[in-house]
Amino acid sequence: LLAVGGWPEGKLIEFFAKEHSGKSSFALLALKDCYDYYKGEKLVAYIDLEHRFNPEWAEKLGLRVDESLIVVQPPDAETGTDMMVELIRSKQICAIVWDSTGAAATKHSMQHLTDKNDKVGGNAAVMKRNVQTVAPLANLYGVTCFYLNQLRADMDGYNRPMTPGGHAVKHAMSVRIYLRPGSDKYFDKINGENVQVGFPVVMKTVKNSYGPPFREGWTDFYNQPCVFLGHAGIDTQRDLARMGILLGVAQRAGAWFSWRDIRAQGRDAFFQQVWESGRKDEFEAEIVAAIKKGSGITEIDGDEFFGRPLTNDTENIEDPEV
Repeated sequence: LLAVGGWPEGKLIEFFAKEHSGKSSFALLALKDCYDYYKGEKLVAYIDLEHRFNPEWAEKLGLRVDESLIVVQPPDAETGTDMMVELIRSKQICAIVWDSTGAAATKHSMQHLTDKNDKVGGNAAVMKRNVQTVAPLANLYGVTCFYLNQLRADMDGYNRPMTPGGHAVKHAMSVRIYLRPGSDKYFDKINGENVQVGFPVVMKTVKNSYGPPFREGWTDFYNQPCVFLGHAGIDTQRDLARMGILLGVAQRAGAWFSWRDIRAQGRDAFFQQVWESGRKDEFEAEIVAAIKKGSGITEIDGDEFFGRPLTNDTENIEDPEV
């Protein structure tokens, strides 16, 4: 999606979506990417303004509090910004999450628990200070900052999805990614009950400073181990399988698939052989090399394996003022 092979170092990135679209989970997985890239030499941090952080869920996704992950829960957005600045300046972290822009209560609103005297645009003013302070420091210290944001109803009546925080936040972001859950739901038998275990997620780059904007991709996300995936998180093997075929790394001839000396009839059987051969890392390296080389994508129509999941959310997220 980003055309740079990973998360850009020292930049601000925004995930926005409606409720229960996987924003926090995707942010934790992004932190895990950054932590793994530095091989544990630097920690990652999570600023939880919503006070809903779940350490057990973070551990399922690969991050343990006080070992690889620092979690702070400030009472208001101003204090949270000060904490964020201190963490970046500490030189101990490589990535940080701000959760979330829309839930960033100001000191004024916390001291005066009534909307009668609330300041118009208070959240936007605080977030403007946040991004103007954080952006240069993040670039200076090489800390990637992930901001989470919600969709709000358009008060003008145009039925457009809007994000709070003001225009300064959108301007400061190098990347803005719109997450939309797919209409499909994945179910599995858990303890004798038919339970929803996952769903597809469609991602669209509304803003991208590193390549063409409005690129779209998707993946399968699971909230618990199931028959489809042995752990919570993204089904990266299925994504690799798709990319391997689309980029021509895995050769296709009718019903037969091949890669190097591995050849099998049927897509699932072929990829099962690749995973069981212990050469998944080699296969992945060739795919990444093909992506960086700009290899052409094979067009495949009418195959659900490659088809974009359907979503119920609007795609009209282009903001003419950004």
